[in-house]
Amino acid sequence: MEFYSQPPDVELKGGVLTFAFDASDLHLGPTRAFNFELATQRTSAPATTLDQAPDAGAKPWSFQLKTAAVRISVVGLTEAPRKPKAGHSFVVSLVVKPSAAIANLETRLDGPVCAAAIAGKPLFEHDSVMEGSAGSSRVAARCTWRIPAGAGGEAIRGSVKVSFMGKTLSRSFSATIAK
Repeated sequence: MEFYSQPPDVELKGGVLTFAFDASDLHLGPTRAFNFELATQRTSAPATTLDQAPDAGAKPWSFQLKTAAVRISVVGLTEAPRKPKAGHSFVVSLVVKPSAAIANLETRLDGPVCAAAIAGKPLFEHDSVMEGSAGSSRVAARCTWRIPAGAGGEAIRGSVKVSFMGKTLSRSFSATIAK
């Protein structure tokens, strides 16, 4: 099992071992079960195993995970300014939200992939970023382009895409550039 949010907390107190991890890690990847075993070792020379559980030769403990799949959906697409201007920046933001809490969602999404064209000619992005705020379950994929000075009156068309666990979310936009 990979841990995406942070390493697990392990504590031995009163002869009870507690193993805790961020529940959002269960929602990622194909993990549906895991095996668990524990061994303690002396760290000074010679390194020897002091104890292990389950006992040597026994099968590891098996745990089955029952989790719901997390789905990501688009909750908004914004353009700023609403009417792009020749010679200025144009920002398009795709806002996505998961169906369940996921720690650090902005680092788990692939993208953004920004594409735009003016009069059919590709416009290269100036900047792209994935932004999420602490405590918020929403993430914005922001794409910024610089509109050429002579593009007034033309149409700008494009899309913003993000991917999560092999699934792609995309929204298109179209606007007429002010002179």
